[in-house]
Amino acid sequence: MPNYNFWNERWLNNQIGFHQSAVHESLVEFIDCFKGHKKVLVPLCGKSLDMLFLREHGLHVYGVEFSEVAIIDFIEENNLKMSQRRVGEFTVYSGENIDIYQGDFFLLPSSFFSEITACYDRASMVAFNRDERIKYAHVLCELALDLKTLLAPIFNCGEVETGPPYSVVEQEIRDLYGNFFELTKLKTKSFPLRDALKERGAMFEEEITWFFSR
Repeated sequence: MPNYNFWNERWLNNQIGFHQSAVHESLVEFIDCFKGHKKVLVPLCGKSLDMLFLREHGLHVYGVEFSEVAIIDFIEENNLKMSQRRVGEFTVYSGENIDIYQGDFFLLPSSFFSEITACYDRASMVAFNRDERIKYAHVLCELALDLKTLLAPIFNCGEVETGPPYSVVEQEIRDLYGNFFELTKLKTKSFPLRDALKERGAMFEEEITWFFSR
């Protein structure tokens, strides 16, 4: 099981520098990747405004998040009306074209993924360590059988093992997903190298926006 307690503590203590107060620029730029799709998965969704942006573009959003704090913040900060029910291992918050499943992503049953044809990964891969990323890829490639499209801005600072955020290099993406999806790099954006990453051995810092299709 991933170290969800680490992330829960961050939410409880409001140590959420990873949260963006605006819609991610790559989602805005490449929203047309989701044209023709009706349902989109947003793993480890936090309280991301990206979910509202996806909904505004006609998609039914299925978020998955472990932290109840993040979900409650999302509901209250955006003045949403959402009901609550229990479904298996999950507490599900449901509103207008948004359902957020609170619980462990890896406990989702295969039936959950039925008819979900798109996925937007804002920061899931970089939250998981190497072993968890292998499990995550298995879910997207082999359990989410209806999944056809994935858009993912992915953090990369080279072969640096420690995290989070974990660095996810191009070769790993091709190894884990290349046999199941056609992979396209849409955009690469470089950033000034942060001291914390430099101390971990990083030589550069960038974000690559990937598009997966099959």
